[in-house]
Amino acid sequence: SLPEGAVTHVIEMTETVTRGGRMGFALNGGLWPDVPVESGRSSPNETWEVVNRTHMIHPFHLHGARFQVTSQSDTLDGPFE
Repeated sequence: SLPEGAVTHVIEMTETVTRGGRMGFALNGGLWPDVPVESGRSSPNETWEVVNRTHMIHPFHLHGARFQVTSQSDTLDGPFE
């Protein structure tokens, strides 16, 4: 478990139908690419939980931060978490 005062961020990836009838990719409800930038460093200890609720595997990457993957789902029945 994380120390007291640790912060948890949750990023939920979903798909949605756009006004044009096409599939769009969303992060926390915001349609890509018009999503706010997520940033850390609000605490020296943070957990980032990335939940993929789409029907496919998506890459996810970070810029300018050191991190450690602590768990990962390996199911192919989705949703992937």
